[in-house]
Amino acid sequence: MKRILFLTTVFIVFQCISFEVSAQYFIGTHSVKNKQSGKFLDVKGGSTAPGTFIWQFELNYSVAQQFSIVTRADYEGYAIKPRIPNNNEMFLTWTMKDPVFVPPSAQAFAGSNSSDIKIVQDIWYNIPLPSESTGPQISIQRRHQVWKITPSENEQDTHFIEAMGFSNRRVLASSDNNSGTLLELVDFSGDDNQKWIITKIPPPGAANLKVEEFYWESGFLWWGRWGDKIKGTLTWDDISDNEAGFKLYITRHGAHSGTSEPIHIPANREKYTFSLPSKHGKDQEHCFKVSAYNNWGTNFHASRACAVASERDGPPPPPPTDPDGINKVLVYNCHNDRQAINVWLVDLTSGNTWVKKGTLASQWVNGTCPVGQPLQIILEGNHDYYIMANDCDDNPNSPANSCNVLEPFFLQGSDDPDQTYDVIISGS
Repeated sequence: MKRILFLTTVFIVFQCISFEVSAQYFIGTHSVKNKQSGKFLDVKGGSTAPGTFIWQFELNYSVAQQFSIVTRADYEGYAIKPRIPNNNEMFLTWTMKDPVFVPPSAQAFAGSNSSDIKIVQDIWYNIPLPSESTGPQISIQRRHQVWKITPSENEQDTHFIEAMGFSNRRVLASSDNNSGTLLELVDFSGDDNQKWIITKIPPPGAANLKVEEFYWESGFLWWGRWGDKIKGTLTWDDISDNEAGFKLYITRHGAHSGTSEPIHIPANREKYTFSLPSKHGKDQEHCFKVSAYNNWGTNFHASRACAVASERDGPPPPPPTDPDGINKVLVYNCHNDRQAINVWLVDLTSGNTWVKKGTLASQWVNGTCPVGQPLQIILEGNHDYYIMANDCDDNPNSPANSCNVLEPFFLQGSDDPDQTYDVIISGS
């Protein structure tokens, strides 16, 4: 005898712009890219030595291209600090080439040519104002190591980095488009080689995270016992435009302090619905954190949300498909998107492990399906099984499984070769 079952897949999905620069804007770590050259502010060779040149270099995602921008309210500006570890608190500094002495006032530098100046990292200067100075009382720090950062009008994240203490306006600039070119301080013109795109790294990512419709559900799991799941929906505001994706971390109150392996969520999302196995979900507080990431790294300072799951009854264990059992299962692939499928089987009587039984190409031909030979699976008598299919290669037990999945269904084995069952995979 022959029976036909049609199955349909269920898809399980496991800036307002402101140009006013504020201290809040620069919290965190940043990359600094020249608009014209496309090269990044970079500590030469990743050195920790004072006096090392800071030049422009092609993007390499190294720590030598990461900077903290520290507010110096006492000097009405910012100090720019390389993030290289153990670098004794170095700061972006302009200094004279081969100086003989430190001039006593800012006026001494007013007429300096850009060729007389070099851009380096150096320790924070701690030199008092000279008592014999006749010029304006501008400290050595403010003159050399504090910068005014001003936005370029109508250009997001784009700024001029201006040195303090000159009588004329001098800004940091690139002289060409090559990697390894030393930087200059030049008279302000507003050209693109004087503009710097300051981007927060890693991306700021998710904000205002919320847990909605969060509940614990008991149900019959595919390995043949009663179990439970946590289900719910997370929503957040995506406040970044440069993430490669998000990582979802879940911790449970009273569990190990470390987080589990993250679930990966595609970029530019603000919602994620989950259904995950949980042995201890009932009456337990779960905390969720959605962290944005890109090649610079992962932002672990994302907001998080916690909630206790409400309880709901899940579906009862499914009855056997046929009281006489099934000996031969014939699987056909009529996936609506014409994708290949992977077919999985777990023997609940012996093994309790999902086993991949094969991959089946689409069997659509000229608008007709199925066309071609099925994937054949033989079941043992008096054994209970679950069978399922998906259109990616994730193991069904993986909580990060985010492809199209056929919910598992129950089969009972038979030794009677006449007991045949056709399974036609459809949906998308």
